[in-house]
Amino acid sequence: MMNKVISLLKEEEGQSMVEYGIILALISVVAIGVVQAIGKKLSNGSDGAFDKVNGALDSVKQ
Repeated sequence: MMNKVISLLKEEEGQSMVEYGIILALISVVAIGVVQAIGKKLSNGSDGAFDKVNGALDSVKQ
């Protein structure tokens, strides 16, 4: 019984999946932060990129 517990503690196969999970979680956190930062810059009141493009298109139409 004790040998079985020791062999389970020495087994290293499952560690790589845990490492991949941690890397995936970190990448997800960074991606969410980037999307939020870009979103704020795109729709930041009248200074946002969408509003600037909309204003330029309105001036071209007239």
